[in-house]
Amino acid sequence: MVVVNIVVGLAVAFVVPLFNVYFRAGVHAHDSEIGVTFASGALLLAIAALFGPFLVARMGKIPAIISARLLGIPFVLLLAFAPDVERLSQLSLLSIAGIAFVARNVFRNVANPIASAFEMEILAPQERGTAVGASMAVFNLTFAIGGFAGAVMMNAGDFRTPFLWMAGLYLAGDLMYWFFFNKTTTVPEPRQ
Repeated sequence: MVVVNIVVGLAVAFVVPLFNVYFRAGVHAHDSEIGVTFASGALLLAIAALFGPFLVARMGKIPAIISARLLGIPFVLLLAFAPDVERLSQLSLLSIAGIAFVARNVFRNVANPIASAFEMEILAPQERGTAVGASMAVFNLTFAIGGFAGAVMMNAGDFRTPFLWMAGLYLAGDLMYWFFFNKTTTVPEPRQ
């Protein structure tokens, strides 16, 4: 779990703390448009989270987690290439980036409650606090490193490369998660 969190934390860090910069400087959106986009992403994620149990019942935990997360990667790439897509379509840059932002947010994050429940199930009760603490520590450390790198790139006017790094690291983290946990069974709770 810690190794996967290093990779995913780095992926997230390249862009997530800088989404407002991307929309402001890269998409040239106004504050109100950015606010509506972010609010739409949060609202749709809240609604989508209700479908997590249905995904698990239909697919199983690991396939549900990996499928949802993998579905988010094309939208990360769409964010990277939004200006090119705008030139080829009738949609505005804000519409393309907004749709991609919301879809990435929903698909990448709808699996988080499922993953959290699964990870607690596979750990013995005495391991849970240490595992969560270690995972959060490495996630935040990589968040600092990736955030700095993404900020340097975006400050130089490069809004594509951070998303490419994000997509590649997401894919690596998802494949690692599948490899590490696909055959894992849960640890039974001790009887009291």
